[in-house]
Amino acid sequence: MDQMKNPLMLASGALAAASVGTGADAQSMPDGFYAGLSFGDYVGANNDDGYSWNGSTRGGVFVGYDRDFGNFFVGGEVALTLGSDLSVYGADPYTGSNLVDYKIRFGREFGSTKFYGFAGYSTMDAVDDSGDLSLSGMNGGLGMSHAINSNIDIGLEYIRRDLDDSAAYYTATDNLSTVALRLSFQF
Repeated sequence: MDQMKNPLMLASGALAAASVGTGADAQSMPDGFYAGLSFGDYVGANNDDGYSWNGSTRGGVFVGYDRDFGNFFVGGEVALTLGSDLSVYGADPYTGSNLVDYKIRFGREFGSTKFYGFAGYSTMDAVDDSGDLSLSGMNGGLGMSHAINSNIDIGLEYIRRDLDDSAAYYTATDNLSTVALRLSFQF
C-alpha cells in the first residue's frame, strides 16, 4: 500500500493545482476524440500461485472518444502501458509487457469536472523461464477528470484487471491494479 501513496499524493496535488489555476469558465470537453498520457503505480498478485507483481511506476498513452448527452457521457478508450517490463516477486523470473486496456466509459459531468466508471477487457504478454504466457481478462474502475481549459483535462483513474494466465502447462488468475495520473488533449 505504501507503494501507492506517492502517485496518489502527486495526483492529488496536481488536481488541486489545476482546480485553483483554472478560470470559472473552463468547461468539460464536448463530443470528440481525445488522446493523452498517463503515469501510474502497478501492483497486484497471482491468486493461485501466491506471488505478487512488484509496485512499479509506468507511463502510458491512451486514445478515445466521448459522446456527450448533456450532463452524461459515454465513450470508448484504448490504453497502452509503456516502459520496461513489469516483474514479479516470489516466483521464477517472470516479466510482463504490452499491457493493453480496452474500456467502455460512462459518467456524469458537473461543470468542468467529469466522474466516470468503466468496464472492459485487458491483455498482456508475459515470459517466464518456462516460456511465453498470454494474460487476458476483464477490467473495471473509476476515474475523474477536470478541464484546465477547453482542450486539456487532468485526471486520476483507478483500474483493476483480473487476468487469466494461459499456457500449455497451467492456468492461473492474476489481479493487477493501477492508480494513474492522466493528462488528456481533445482534438
